[in-house]
Amino acid sequence: MDTGASYIQVPKLYWDHFIENLVASSSSKEKFNNWYVKKGYFFVDCKDAMKYLPSVYLLLGDHWFEIQQKDLLNPVKLGNFDKCVYGIKQNKKKDVF
Repeated sequence: MDTGASYIQVPKLYWDHFIENLVASSSSKEKFNNWYVKKGYFFVDCKDAMKYLPSVYLLLGDHWFEIQQKDLLNPVKLGNFDKCVYGIKQNKKKDVF
């Protein structure tokens, strides 16, 4: 079913765990520290995210699909800062997929 959503949504029950593991699996935890979550969106420095965040894998049926970080980054302008919104957000309404 196509929901028309432009983001992959993670249930709020799993959101904190997802973000913690995503950041923990970055290739350089010491250097990847310019990020924050606001209103269920994960904001990152675009350049850092391209360097340090891993791909995300989704299992559909018996096939794994790789989604590279470059395909998940949506540039936004926030004041004087260029950031990216990560293409996976918290679903605040549901605790399940």
